[in-house]
Amino acid sequence: NNSLWRITDVWAGGYSYDSNPVPIRTIGDTLYFRAYDGQTGIELWAYGMNNGTVWQVIDINRGGPLDSSNPGTGFLVELGSSICFDADDGVHGIEVWCI
Repeated sequence: NNSLWRITDVWAGGYSYDSNPVPIRTIGDTLYFRAYDGQTGIELWAYGMNNGTVWQVIDINRGGPLDSSNPGTGFLVELGSSICFDADDGVHGIEVWCI
């Protein structure tokens, strides 16, 4: 219908998207993207087109706002009904993750 809308404000009052954006992927009616929420660093997020909800998929590098997993910096691909990407958990370095 040629309309434009913001899906969410991940970090109210801050800049939610990071400076190294990666391609956004969709699987079914779910849009996957990376964002910064001011608390958990840059992590993987999702938006459900069917009900308009937004959620953090997982906090891979658990820590504070400066501890980011930076998912998909090197790659982020669809594999069947999953997405696979690189991310850093802060312990083992950059590894391949799938969800």
